[in-house]
Amino acid sequence: EQNDTIRLFSLMPNFPDLLCTQIIELALTSNNDTSEVSKRLVVKSLQALLNLETTFGEMSHLLIGASMIYHDKTARSIAAEIWIKGVETQKLDSRLIGFIIGKHEYIEFAPIKRFTDLIIENMYQISPEHNRQLEIMICACLKELPMSPIKNTKKLIELYYELLSLNQSKVDSYLIDNQFKEWEKSDTLKKTIDNLMK
Repeated sequence: EQNDTIRLFSLMPNFPDLLCTQIIELALTSNNDTSEVSKRLVVKSLQALLNLETTFGEMSHLLIGASMIYHDKTARSIAAEIWIKGVETQKLDSRLIGFIIGKHEYIEFAPIKRFTDLIIENMYQISPEHNRQLEIMICACLKELPMSPIKNTKKLIELYYELLSLNQSKVDSYLIDNQFKEWEKSDTLKKTIDNLMK
């Protein structure tokens, strides 16, 4: 399948969601699938999406979001490139990507460190608009995380704090009333959240 992926996407450039559904079913339903075939299929699909000049639908967002926490670094980097281009062209919804990643992290589908590392290495400080969209994405992700904090939540909160400072934004009130209220009880997160709330 991976050999024909880019060609198939080019045959239906305005409706990639149908193919994205198949790719997700074949290669992204389990985080334990580390086969080379699945990896190549995901990478080729992302390369195809990167070259499309279309507004992405829900399944395309799901493929991009899931790829941002995928085990393969090349796939994560291409997913970040798609986001960068999508922000510039306004053809991608950062909030939806964050929601998707948060839903995956709620069940600890993949280590959240993959996402935080990707942000630091590929997505941070590209432009003021990218910083605003990244804040939106991280906020949406944080809203979906469990009330009992998972490993590396602290780093994601710290990135959110940095973006709030850069964008001169305020903490989302939903986070204050829900996740932060609970996470503040954790010894590892209390100081970070206290700094954020000042």
